[in-house]
Amino acid sequence: MEGGGWAGGTSAKLEITKRSEQYSTTLPLGALRSGQNGEFVLVLREKQTVMGTEQTVAQVPVTVKARDSERVAVEADGLLPEDRVVVS
Repeated sequence: MEGGGWAGGTSAKLEITKRSEQYSTTLPLGALRSGQNGEFVLVLREKQTVMGTEQTVAQVPVTVKARDSERVAVEADGLLPEDRVVVS
């Protein structure tokens, strides 16, 4: 509020605006990693080999759209809805 010396009982007009966007992909903040080529997440992928099905870890580059103390909103072409993201 501009000015000063507001006395008790004085009325004032206050307007609060909340701006929030909706993101299609949010992950726990612990899933986000950084490397020489930028930020990425690790996901578990299954691979068929002569020994049977193996689980591997793949690095998927992401673009961070927003983050807070617990979650990060990302955009990534290689991230699939069924992917299991490595958090720790």
